[in-house]
Amino acid sequence: MLEAKKVGRSFQIPNTLASTRVTSFRKLKASASKDLSEALDQCLRYTQHTGALYACATNGIDWVIFKPSHPFRSLPDAKVFMFHGSDQIAKRIDEFSDLLSPIGVREGRTEKELLGHEIQIPIFAKRLRDAFPYRGEMTFEEEEYSNALDHILMHYVVELTDEVMFRECYIPANGNRPPSSTLDALVADRIKLAKKDSSQETLDFGSDSNMESSVSEMACGRIVVLHGEVGVGKTSFLRHCELSLREDGKLEEAVWARVNLLPFQDRQFDPENVKELLNLICREIQNKVSESTEKMSGRYDPDIWDHLRDIYNFEVRRFQKARYPDSDNSDQEFLNEARKYVWDLREDDPQSHLIRVIRWLTVNCRLPVIIVLDNSDQLGIEFQEFLYKLSETVQTASSAVVILVMRTEALESHVIREHSIASVREQYLVEKAPLPAVLSRRFQNILSRLPKADAATTDKVARDRITVLMETLQYEAKLGSDMFQLVEAAGNGSLRDSLRAVSAIFRSSPRMMDQLVFKHNKAEKPRVTVDETLKAFKKEDLSNADSNMLIPNVFDVSSHMTIPYSLGVRQIQHIRSKTASTECTVASLLNDFAIAGIDRGIAHYTLSKLRASQLISVNHMLLEIRESDKLSVTRLGGILLDIILFESSYFGGAAFNTYIYRKDVYYNMRSAWTSNAPNYYQKFDAIAKQFIKLIADDDSDLQVRIDSSILEPIVSKPLPGLLGKVPIDSK
Repeated sequence: MLEAKKVGRSFQIPNTLASTRVTSFRKLKASASKDLSEALDQCLRYTQHTGALYACATNGIDWVIFKPSHPFRSLPDAKVFMFHGSDQIAKRIDEFSDLLSPIGVREGRTEKELLGHEIQIPIFAKRLRDAFPYRGEMTFEEEEYSNALDHILMHYVVELTDEVMFRECYIPANGNRPPSSTLDALVADRIKLAKKDSSQETLDFGSDSNMESSVSEMACGRIVVLHGEVGVGKTSFLRHCELSLREDGKLEEAVWARVNLLPFQDRQFDPENVKELLNLICREIQNKVSESTEKMSGRYDPDIWDHLRDIYNFEVRRFQKARYPDSDNSDQEFLNEARKYVWDLREDDPQSHLIRVIRWLTVNCRLPVIIVLDNSDQLGIEFQEFLYKLSETVQTASSAVVILVMRTEALESHVIREHSIASVREQYLVEKAPLPAVLSRRFQNILSRLPKADAATTDKVARDRITVLMETLQYEAKLGSDMFQLVEAAGNGSLRDSLRAVSAIFRSSPRMMDQLVFKHNKAEKPRVTVDETLKAFKKEDLSNADSNMLIPNVFDVSSHMTIPYSLGVRQIQHIRSKTASTECTVASLLNDFAIAGIDRGIAHYTLSKLRASQLISVNHMLLEIRESDKLSVTRLGGILLDIILFESSYFGGAAFNTYIYRKDVYYNMRSAWTSNAPNYYQKFDAIAKQFIKLIADDDSDLQVRIDSSILEPIVSKPLPGLLGKVPIDSK
């Protein structure tokens, strides 16, 4: 987490510490200036909110780097590395790179520098990768091939950044016709009503018209809610609607202001900063409205003086009578002071100004205004109350249409229902287009754009690999194979994440790609196996700093807690078994496992981790899970039980990234990793065998406790057998 301050606002490292290389957080905070102290506080606040492992505050000249939290070490004792000016950076450039570079972070050099000898946990309670970081350095061929793929994957697979490509590739889902027709009809009706009287003249300070025009002449304002699951393509749907409306020429006669609230998600919400957040959002909406009106010949631009004078006509006339009673519109002194007065009013209350502008556009100018608040739930459920109040005010004070776009689980939340958003009559579900159809359309367009390549060239090799893989993926999709089920499950209902999973397969090793091309040239039907897919996902997860993993590690346990490794799997099994005949609440699950002798705190902790990894779900998006919440297994959780747990490569990767709390197993794994095995795969297999044995032992113990507590009759259906019995060793 890097907090960047302006160069002009130089917080400066204290003079007493300027020549010091390393200090403690306690000493730095005690002697820090007000600006530096504020920057450090911001770092701490943001790292707690985002879960970032490291923090850095800089003004571009001075750099302060530290690790905010670590088990067995209080924050005041944390090491702080300081770089005072570019001269120190130049002298200590290797240290600077180790601390801040992505490679330094990924390879553990940042962790080593910031902790040093402070690590107090037993070595066998660490992850294997902490002791032996696996660095899968790309070969020259892989790097060259990766460069060829970057543009395709970034712009044509995961995202459609090119407008022409978007028009050609976007697939409207059949279920999205009602919301699409509604938006089209809304804009058309507003334009039709506005055309009855579209004249708008500048008001005079002395006139009696002070924006008291009747709203009833125009249609009243409306609130529309568009909702859908995470990643189904709500933003793409809006983009498609906007493009269609522009192509039909309808947005030439209407203001379309679409504001994406996603950039605001890093602002932690609390009741004290509601006004600040609303003001920021209102300014952003105002900017979008002004941007849209600027393209309409300037006749409706609310930022020019003539129109600002109309918007604040009543206040300006009062100001004129109080301060300049004998002036008229030609009095330059009065005009200058009036401009300052209006500007102060405009800046003092952005919410009031936004309402005034929209009212002026819709009522006085009779101009249709559509405000789209995309990702409106990104600031948290609690903030929805205030966002809804803003939308309601816009609705009642003008004839504008406000479209709130949010996740379906937000609507299902009890908090949302309390805040009345659920009472909005016009709610439309945005559905996801089928992944096979999406891939087919995108692959066709990519193939048509691939440049021609001569034989025996790098471009020809890359083209063959990409082409054959596309055909293979389409064939797997047509079959609905286990491999393609895994791709769709990795998306867990999100089209975006499913496409990210496809992108990960494209980044598989060139060797795997060449095998596909070889089989294709021999007139065989090439296939991608589940094991190869799993390896591609794990490679993507390791290289991606995002916490949203394609394949979460269900056996992950904390270093300071002794948790049975199979507990997470048992909970998924239990939920799936119980929901087959009745509902399963958090309270009932915790009670069932408490009967089996599992501590409720540990069971609740594991349950929260499963939900964070999107392996189980509840019917709301609040951070906490409550005992009354109903649990269900996601598609990814079901696939993990049915397919992934039978793949040895999953166990190998899981063991490498999991805290091992048994000393004997940890040292056996270390021995396997330091062995003279010719390649990484054999080492991973050896580690996997150790890990499987550990899981089987834990699972047997857990199974005995479950049997002795007579848990099986409670769930109405027998739980699956021991995990140690799955045919992994045979592979």
